[in-house]
Amino acid sequence: MPAEPRATPKKRVLIVDDDRTALEAMEAALEREFRISPAPDIATATHALARETIDLVILDVVLDQESGLDFLTRLRETSDIPVLLISGYGTKDMVIEGLRARASDYVDKPFSATELLERVRSLIAQGPRPSDISDRVRSFILQHYARDWTVEALAKELRLSVRTMRQTFRRSYRRSVIRFLEEVRVSRARELLATTDIPIHKIAAEVGFRDPHYLGRVFRQHVGKNPRDFRASLRRELVSETPPSP
Repeated sequence: MPAEPRATPKKRVLIVDDDRTALEAMEAALEREFRISPAPDIATATHALARETIDLVILDVVLDQESGLDFLTRLRETSDIPVLLISGYGTKDMVIEGLRARASDYVDKPFSATELLERVRSLIAQGPRPSDISDRVRSFILQHYARDWTVEALAKELRLSVRTMRQTFRRSYRRSVIRFLEEVRVSRARELLATTDIPIHKIAAEVGFRDPHYLGRVFRQHVGKNPRDFRASLRRELVSETPPSP
């Protein structure tokens, strides 16, 4: 007898609102289709994000203890989870700020359960925006290229799946994540070879290669010669361009 197909796990929605009545109403509107993590404050929301896989955040703009926008700004430093802002009367300027801070969408109070459900369905179906993901990966590599990264470690650090990171980055930059990482490291190595007398084994460590042989192999692939020959050729060119002393 064939095995029955497994049911698709429900997506998890984190609702951040310090109004308990509103929080319970939103939970009731969504709980048939989604797993709900209610958070009456930022501390609870932060804890949920650290221990659970969250697919969407519903975030009230105005919270008693801390601004929802401050929370959104911090969240965007590490995550591209879709965020649906909830705005009340008189908070339009704050919504504009939230959209500038890369909120995914907003809904005005009062809203119906049907409207909320449709917005949540749409945002979860879209997922994180690919351009945001690839730009964040690129920016992170430019800042932290010297660490000994694997694809899996990079994805974990950025709180992305390996597949999502690979696909979105290649779509945006027409190269793999690892290829880009190598390009950044080789570019920095070329700069150090050209402008300093730092030994090659120290340059390798400084730009993130495990050993000089690994640097040499990758450097040759990108530049066409090994680091020692590259540095020597630059110095020969410098000597030939230097006019003789009178």
